Amino acid sequence: MIGLVVKEKRPAATFNNVKQMFVPVSYWKAFPSDHTMFAFTAFFMALIFGLPAALALLSLALWVAWGRVFCGLHYPIDILGGITVAAFVSIFSWYLYLLVF
Repeated sequence: MIGLVVKEKRPAATFNNVKQMFVPVSYWKAFPSDHTMFAFTAFFMALIFGLPAALALLSLALWVAWGRVFCGLHYPIDILGGITVAAFVSIFSWYLYLLVF
């Protein structure tokens, strides 16, 4: 939804010298990084609910975030945007969980 409002092109579409490792589905949507958002949402939810695998999920989420920049698909600000959205969604989900249960 945010990507429809903030139409930021991917690095390879903006700069000619950026080499991508693979071709994305769309070139117009870069902010926020959906892959990073999903990976960090899993980490934050595991952290909130006290799962023992939370630190392992953090390392995997950081690899996903780094990989998106390394492959030339996102800017670092796209990664930070994905982490921020994941944090807000996780906190909202936790409060919703507390209200229901």
